[in-house]
Amino acid sequence: MAGKVLAGTAFEIMKNQELLMKAKEELKDRLGENVYQRPIPQEVEPPCNRG
Repeated sequence: MAGKVLAGTAFEIMKNQELLMKAKEELKDRLGENVYQRPIPQEVEPPCNRG
C-alpha cells in the first residue's frame, strides 16, 4: 500500500511542474543554510558500476 502511495505522489509531481517547484521551494526553506551532506563520498562507485 505504501508503495502505491509513493508511486502516485511521484507521478503527480512529475506531471505538475508547479507542484514540483513548490516542493523544491519548501525543501529550500526547511533546510535554510544547512546543506545536504551525502553519506557516501562522491568518489565511491556503486558495486554495479565496478567492472
